[in-house]
Amino acid sequence: MKTTSWVLVILIATASIAKAETYRINASEIYRLTNLLPGDSVIIASGVYYDTKISFIASGTYSKPITLSAEEAGKVIFTGESYLHLKGRNLVVENLWFKDLKPLPSVSPIEIRTDSSIVRNCLISGFNTDPNDSTDNKWVSIYGKNNVVEKCSFYEKKNIGCLLVVWLEKDVLPNHKILSNYFFRPTVLRDKGGSKRNGQECVRIGTSHFSMQDAGCIVSNNTFYSCDAEIEVISNKSCNNIFSNNLFLETQGALTLRHGNNSLVEGNYFIGNGKEGTAGIRVIGENQTVINNYFEDCRGINYLSAICLIQGVKNSPLNRYFQVKNAKIIGNIINNCSSGIVISYGEADDQSLPVTTTTISDNTIISNNPESYAFVWVDKPFIPDVLFNNNIVSGGRNKNLKNRRVTEVSKTPLVADMKGKWEEVRQMCGAEWDFYKTNLK
Repeated sequence: MKTTSWVLVILIATASIAKAETYRINASEIYRLTNLLPGDSVIIASGVYYDTKISFIASGTYSKPITLSAEEAGKVIFTGESYLHLKGRNLVVENLWFKDLKPLPSVSPIEIRTDSSIVRNCLISGFNTDPNDSTDNKWVSIYGKNNVVEKCSFYEKKNIGCLLVVWLEKDVLPNHKILSNYFFRPTVLRDKGGSKRNGQECVRIGTSHFSMQDAGCIVSNNTFYSCDAEIEVISNKSCNNIFSNNLFLETQGALTLRHGNNSLVEGNYFIGNGKEGTAGIRVIGENQTVINNYFEDCRGINYLSAICLIQGVKNSPLNRYFQVKNAKIIGNIINNCSSGIVISYGEADDQSLPVTTTTISDNTIISNNPESYAFVWVDKPFIPDVLFNNNIVSGGRNKNLKNRRVTEVSKTPLVADMKGKWEEVRQMCGAEWDFYKTNLK
């Protein structure tokens, strides 16, 4: 027993002092690196790589991750039928560009099946691809737990399929972070009737099947510019997530709490600049909190209003609409939008459950257009149960609000100029070497 203990100590000490190695390789040579150790770095030589399929399997540690990076940021380009799939833990991927890829059915250009790994400063672009409504894939698929996607840019996904998805798994709490990325998705795929096709979101966390499971993800400091492909720019389909300090700029779609409960939407900016159909936040489910968000010049109505609380479906299946209960809509500023806060809205025949036990307080709604709505109150087929408190309305009008109390003021309240704050978010988003940003707002 004593001898065995000494052997173990010697092995551990030897491993701890092993010198980290740096490997400079062609991308096609990665498969040869089968014995990477914590702290090792793999540098891919500059060049354009066609139809390169990489499975990067390795395990670093928290203090000594294993890094895969470009020799020079923006100069390592994967195209054609290329992809990068990660497995293991404590990996860092940096500075890679996936350009004009051919979409492969159900295959993600970046697939993360790791724990505690980071994809940073990478870019996926599809400017020179054709619209494709038949080949469904996701650009980024995230599994495992405690992974981070940060400072990446995503431009012009023109084929069907959500852009970035967090996939939930049984008995796994993901706790992923999606931070300071730049999303641009203006191309819209439509069905034969002219409606936007489902499945063109930028970010989705979960699925309806796992929607009552906690995800614990944070989506923060991202910019969504001209993301017009879907009614849902972000689709939350799980519980206990945080969406904070994101910028939605001239985007025809909503941050949608579609399934699941107990999520927080705080401190986001929705800047429509008068563009038709620009939207805000859509609320479904229980214990959702929407606080201190700012909306300006958004032109969406009904589902695409600044804030829309949805009617529920009785005995709703997981993929329909659960009743809004115990929501908190507090401290938001809605500045010159076509439609402010809509309460208990629904378009389907089976949506009959009104918003209940909900607080709407300390919101400020300002409108320069007398035809715009501050509040829209839907009391058919049943009256919502909502506590109003300290809401200020200046200009515009209310629909069906009747005797429910709001404070209407004749003098427009002073609102701080938010442009500097949301511009700061925009400037901090995306890959640092990304030259496309200079040509986009």
